[in-house]
Amino acid sequence: RTHIHALDISRTPLMEMKETIGDIFRMEEGEGEVFTEQEFMQKELYTLRLNYLKDHMKAISITYTQLHTLDVPTLNSFTTLTHLTLAHNKLKAIPTQTHLYLPCLTYLDLSHNMLRSIHNIELCVNMQTLYVQGNRLESFEHSVNVLVALQNSIVELDMSQNPVSFCN
Repeated sequence: RTHIHALDISRTPLMEMKETIGDIFRMEEGEGEVFTEQEFMQKELYTLRLNYLKDHMKAISITYTQLHTLDVPTLNSFTTLTHLTLAHNKLKAIPTQTHLYLPCLTYLDLSHNMLRSIHNIELCVNMQTLYVQGNRLESFEHSVNVLVALQNSIVELDMSQNPVSFCN
């Protein structure tokens, strides 16, 4: 049986993950909504398919969009994700309220965004490749905790093309 293992939403006018992935994978019911039995069964089947997809997805690529906000809780629901590419967007930060927790993630590409620091990814303990080149990383001290946490797994790290200073 064949499973979908990759999702590519590149070169779209996407600005927020909630516009696509968030809406697709978080089916919130409105208050007072009434469903016929057939609509209810269709919705349940749809939800089961989406949950199955989340449990089998290996790679997500969202590149060359206007994405500026990262929906970390939605990303964290992809428990089998190994590759995440969010390059060439307009991301300014990884939200500080929630840690990116993807235990199977081995590859993360955040290159060519507007990130000023990398944090909240240290729980991705199996990460081997991290690309953050072409961002606005200004201080190495904000990234050092992440790098220390990932020191046993990280094999390839690219922080080039950033205005990083190693001393204050």
